[in-house]
Amino acid sequence: MLAIIGLFLFLNLQTAGLLQVYLIWAVPLPIIFYEAKYGVRNGLILSVAALILSFIVGNIVTLFYMGTAITVGMVYGYGIRTERSNVWLLISTTLLTAVSFFIEMVLLASFFGYDIVGETNEIITYLGQIEGLVIPEDMATLVLAVYPVAFLFMAFLQAFVTHLIATVLLKRLNIVTRKMKPLNDFKLPKWIGVIALVGLFVGSLLNRVTDQNLRMGITLILVVSMMTIVMDTFVLITIYARKTNRKFLPSLALIGIFLLPSVLIYVYIGLGLLDIFTDFRERIEAIKTSS
Repeated sequence: MLAIIGLFLFLNLQTAGLLQVYLIWAVPLPIIFYEAKYGVRNGLILSVAALILSFIVGNIVTLFYMGTAITVGMVYGYGIRTERSNVWLLISTTLLTAVSFFIEMVLLASFFGYDIVGETNEIITYLGQIEGLVIPEDMATLVLAVYPVAFLFMAFLQAFVTHLIATVLLKRLNIVTRKMKPLNDFKLPKWIGVIALVGLFVGSLLNRVTDQNLRMGITLILVVSMMTIVMDTFVLITIYARKTNRKFLPSLALIGIFLLPSVLIYVYIGLGLLDIFTDFRERIEAIKTSS
């Protein structure tokens, strides 16, 4: 396993650090496999050796990337050894990855002279100079409010990819893993739906508030609430697509939300609320599967 990590570090060095940016999700896998098979103590020894190797072969930036990825691998491997649920594995790895993104994009960036707030203001200023393009006065505030959600979303995607590949390969190694729940079981509880609904109502106050920090907080609440409901909607659409043998529907729905966000977002929120608070999903599941 250490040889695999060493090969990754060597190839990363030859590609000027491209692998640590685009394939960092693969680094936890050797740690996960080794710790799941041989235990936490042996996994810790491998992790320390990998960190020393990354310091020798790479640089400070590489050491940071490898350190966070190895930590994710250690936590995930611990979860496998202690037979934790898939939800625990995903949440723990997502949070660790999100923290690493925050350190990378905010703390380290500031240390090396990169000002994310200043860069955002410059981009907004440039866009405002384009003729015919209307930019809200506090556009920079709204964009900065979305950054935490973006960090969390990217962290979830990276953790999900690592989880899927680890699950498949662990089965090949005859290591016991928990089965993933069927898609039909993924439904938001009503109490989360109530919180998201309250978040939508809080978002309606956005145009009535002038304080910059308060607007940033309201925007963050609104975005999180909308994303929570929309994710439930995509699960619903996927179930309907399977039942009616229309496999193109999830992709079409995803493309639609990017092309017509101001229109379809309300449709998706409506479908999500129907799914959460009514028997709408049960009616879809009752549809006979088309051949």
